[in-house]
Amino acid sequence: MKPQRNASLQTALTSVALLRRWTAVCTLVLLWSTWRLWLPYPGLAFPQVPAFEFLCTMPLFVDWICAAGLVAGLLTMVLAPRRITMAASLILPCGLALLCLNQHRLQPWFYQLLLLASVFTMRSEQRQLWWARVLIVSIYAFSAVGKFDFEFLHTVGQQFLDALVGAFGGEATKWSLPTRLTTAGLMPSFELLLAAALWITMGRGISRKLRAGTAIAACMFHLAMAFFFAVIMKHSTAVVLWNLQFAVQALILFWPMQEALDSSANDQVNAGQVDWYTRGVTTLVGVLICMPFAERWGWWDHWPSWALYAPHSSRVELSIASHAVDLLPQDVQPFVEGDPNGLWRRIALGRWSLDSLQTPIYPQARFELGVARQIAQHVGSVVTIRAELLGAAHRWNGRRQRVEAVGTQRLDDLQSHFLLNTRPREL
Repeated sequence: MKPQRNASLQTALTSVALLRRWTAVCTLVLLWSTWRLWLPYPGLAFPQVPAFEFLCTMPLFVDWICAAGLVAGLLTMVLAPRRITMAASLILPCGLALLCLNQHRLQPWFYQLLLLASVFTMRSEQRQLWWARVLIVSIYAFSAVGKFDFEFLHTVGQQFLDALVGAFGGEATKWSLPTRLTTAGLMPSFELLLAAALWITMGRGISRKLRAGTAIAACMFHLAMAFFFAVIMKHSTAVVLWNLQFAVQALILFWPMQEALDSSANDQVNAGQVDWYTRGVTTLVGVLICMPFAERWGWWDHWPSWALYAPHSSRVELSIASHAVDLLPQDVQPFVEGDPNGLWRRIALGRWSLDSLQTPIYPQARFELGVARQIAQHVGSVVTIRAELLGAAHRWNGRRQRVEAVGTQRLDDLQSHFLLNTRPREL
């Protein structure tokens, strides 16, 4: 039994070290591809919205210091993956500080980094592997469930379907509505099936062939998604890179390993005697993994709930009077949409974010209201700017609660709808 345990420990050490390195390398590449989001400078066009109002006056050099600490922690994880205490002591506080200074930075891949960094501080490598697996399975599961709703099936799901069928010369628009809705539901269905399969392979007595097949299926799924987003949809580089991270990550975590490893991992997780630190980290990670259950009630944000490409998220629709478009900053004017002869014209905040930061806008009404308040302050009129606050869409019919505000003061008054800050940072 002792040689078996030694082999299990060695396998866990190797797998965890590889997972740490891969996570850090991918994060460094993702940070590089979205560097404007992390390294603010005077005159940066897109507004920043801190999590707390007292941070609105924080000088920009604080962001640079935190970013430097974050990169140092990631490099430590790459070069010395077993020095995880040193790496995590830089990654976690610097990462959390960067999130507090700008809510836009709460990108799904960055939130995953913080969760994995917390998992890596657990005392046992077997326990780290088990919780890392649980986290990844939960991402698949919540991502799938978030797409089983009216909004995805009728909007983004249809866009994906039209683009995919069109790439092969077909026209999905000619299909019947039931066929289109059913086909659009295949993507989240496969995600949910993958989550179930990966969860099953974490148990004991599972054949190596089933484990290998499931790991390969997960890897191929993300390679296909990376190709789809890069070649067909022309989406941002970060989306493609994160799918590539998941493709290799699936093989690291779920490729068949010795049965002793899985038995030892389960024994470690179920052991009654653990130190207080491991118990605390385990409780925290477990709570955060479960928090997406509260997303539909508005108690947890959409992206930390893994609502990926799930358009049911809350948002702000911002419009400006047609005669006042020239009052907008030059960086914003290209993103004004609609009929120039109409009364109101929409400002495409999402396109502005992608163009200026190479990053999707944080899909939360609270953050988008902060962006809208920055624009309203620049326009400085009580009648030329209008914001419509839209709540999360109902799962079965897509209906939303709506609150309209016209003018700078009315937009500022919408802060009362939120617990966290909506005031833009003073750059």
